[in-house]
Amino acid sequence: MAFAFVVLALVIYFEFISPAYSDAQNLKAKLQSEQSFLTSEKDTIGKVQQLIASYQSEQQVQDAVSSALPTEEDLPEAIVQVYGLLQQSVLSLQAISVSVQGVQNTPASTGGTDNTAISLQKPVGTVTLSFKFSGGYENLKNFLSLLETNIRILDLKSLSIGPTSLVDAKGKPLPGVYDFNASAIAYFQPK
Repeated sequence: MAFAFVVLALVIYFEFISPAYSDAQNLKAKLQSEQSFLTSEKDTIGKVQQLIASYQSEQQVQDAVSSALPTEEDLPEAIVQVYGLLQQSVLSLQAISVSVQGVQNTPASTGGTDNTAISLQKPVGTVTLSFKFSGGYENLKNFLSLLETNIRILDLKSLSIGPTSLVDAKGKPLPGVYDFNASAIAYFQPK
């Protein structure tokens, strides 16, 4: 009878336990392989998302550069920016004129590594904005500060200060008010 139990145990082991154990090992290997695949896919998705984010940040940089140095004259935008800076500084714009100088080619250099650097530079175009405005001296200082930090590159070319032509009801010049004539250069870089 003991021998029959041993034979029965061996039959049960080889018929039921051994295949079930083999199936369990196969399922465990499949689970590990799928978890490895999932981890690999998550890493790939993360890298793609980082790449997309870096392209988006590069686009933001490109947009900022295009605002500072547009690819065309964009005269209306330049005029609006000067007008807005004057308004923000509580200065009164009286007249504005615009002249486009066009594109200036960079001069060729002689010798050294400067030739390579200069050959990579694009030509730059300029637009001159001449404007007449009036207001107080403190307001002028505020305007110059705003002009300096404006998103579009504007260089102040000239500035003259004179007595105001504005008069009060009695015909006397307004106290603390001056007339200003200024000229600024805006730049653009054609494609």
